[in-house]
Amino acid sequence: MGSLPNFRDFELSYVATLEKPALGLYFRWGELYASLLDHFAHFQTKPSDIRVDNPGSGAPSDYVLLCYLLEFSVIARFRIGSIEIWTKNRSVASNPEATSALMEAAIKSVGAVEPTASPGQHFLTAQGHFEVEGDPLSARLARYVSEPPNASPPMRAFGLVYSSDLPGGAKGFFRLEQSLKYLDRSCGFVRVEGEFPGATNPLEICRSTDGFFRAAFERLTLTVGSAT
Repeated sequence: MGSLPNFRDFELSYVATLEKPALGLYFRWGELYASLLDHFAHFQTKPSDIRVDNPGSGAPSDYVLLCYLLEFSVIARFRIGSIEIWTKNRSVASNPEATSALMEAAIKSVGAVEPTASPGQHFLTAQGHFEVEGDPLSARLARYVSEPPNASPPMRAFGLVYSSDLPGGAKGFFRLEQSLKYLDRSCGFVRVEGEFPGATNPLEICRSTDGFFRAAFERLTLTVGSAT
C-alpha cells in the first residue's frame, strides 16, 4: 500500500471465505500438504514449514493447516471454510503483484485438491500506525467531525470511518483514528479494507485496495511523515 516506508508499523491480511465448505479436505490434508509444496515452491517452502495446528475435538472445523513462508515473513492458514494470509513484510504488503501471487498460490493449492472449492468473497485489509506532518491529527479529526454529540463531559472526535463503492461490486472501508499504541499527537492509526465478490481476480483485488488506500489519504489531505 502507499507510502509504506513511512509507517511505524504495518500489516496486511487476506481472507477468502469459500462459497461452500471444502469438507473433503478433512480426509485429504496430506494431499493439500503436497499441493502447498507445489504451488508455493516459488516461495522456498519446505516440508518443515507446513503443519496441522490445534486439531482439538477432531471435528472438521477444528483443523487448520499452517504454512510458514519464513523467507517472506508470511503465514498462510487453510481451513475447510476459508483461506487466510497474514504478513508484516512491507516489501510484500506494498507490492500488489507480490501479494496477489500469494493469494493465487493459496487459492490454487486448495483448488487442486478440491476442484469445486472456490472463493465466495474476498477481504483484503491493510492497517498500521503512521506519523502526520503539519496539524496534529486531533485537530484534523475535529474538522472532519464538526458536530460531535452534545454531552457531559464534552465529547470530541477520536476517529472516523468512511465507506465507498469500488468497481465490480466491491466495497471499501477506511478507518482513521488517533493511535493508542504511540501516544503522541502526530501519530495516527489507519485501517483500510476491501470486500470483493468471489469471482474477482486477486491482482485486481490488490490494485483496487491499494488505489482506495492512497485515494483516501489524498482526500483527507494527510501527508505521511518519516518513521522513527
